Amino acid sequence: MSRSLLLLFLQCVGVQCHQFIHPLSHVNVAATSQLIDNSIHIQASPVVLNGSGSSVKVTWSGVTSPSTGDWIGVYAPSKADFSQKAPVKYQYAHACPTHMESGSGSLTFRMVNMRTDIGFVFFRNGIKKPVVAAVSNSVQFKNPNEPLQIHLALTHDPKTISVTWVSGAVSNPQVKWGSSSGQYTHVTKAVWTTYSVSDLCGGAATTLGWREPGWIITANMTSLYPGMLYYYMVGDDTYGWSKELSFSAPKLPDPSVATRVVAFGGECV
Repeated sequence: MSRSLLLLFLQCVGVQCHQFIHPLSHVNVAATSQLIDNSIHIQASPVVLNGSGSSVKVTWSGVTSPSTGDWIGVYAPSKADFSQKAPVKYQYAHACPTHMESGSGSLTFRMVNMRTDIGFVFFRNGIKKPVVAAVSNSVQFKNPNEPLQIHLALTHDPKTISVTWVSGAVSNPQVKWGSSSGQYTHVTKAVWTTYSVSDLCGGAATTLGWREPGWIITANMTSLYPGMLYYYMVGDDTYGWSKELSFSAPKLPDPSVATRVVAFGGECV
């Protein structure tokens, strides 16, 4: 049986290409002002998150004359300058049905570990001229330096797989792997790099949208047996290890199997 590799390129002919506008760009950060309302109480829980992807429940009360322009913004770090930094996400308070009735409610936010603490801010007056009315307690991750964004890549050697991940700090990062779960018979030391704001091209990425990227770490798993299932973990003893993951090593190229490539494309006008 032949194997086909189909590469599809977006074709836009005769129409104007759609330009994506990020929802956070609608928040007018520069117009943000502050008028704390002591009658509004906002609380986030739990205060310690086990890992990336954990959920935070934000509750609030005491809002007089609740409005559809009330919203909750999420900031990392929690003590960010709200007139200089964009929120990492936000939700309108009226997404909770009780807000418009009683000026109280709750919403749940799923949080990615951004290697810093997190704060939640209750805003009034919409997102074009937002007004800070109340600020929550801070929330932290149990391990802000947990290995994240783990992914595999092929290399020029079919018996070698590269693994890359991100961490907030490095000590002696490694990948350890083996052909049995929990038994890691091979270890490879990793290399790491990062980038700074000066490496970017400007615009919002270097100002209100800038986030510390952490360290980008890479290691190779070598001498793999084609088609074999392997188990692996990445990290180090100082800053913690990932959970166990697995993959099947790629099979060696077979000259008897044809590979067909189909490509099409167009020009955006």
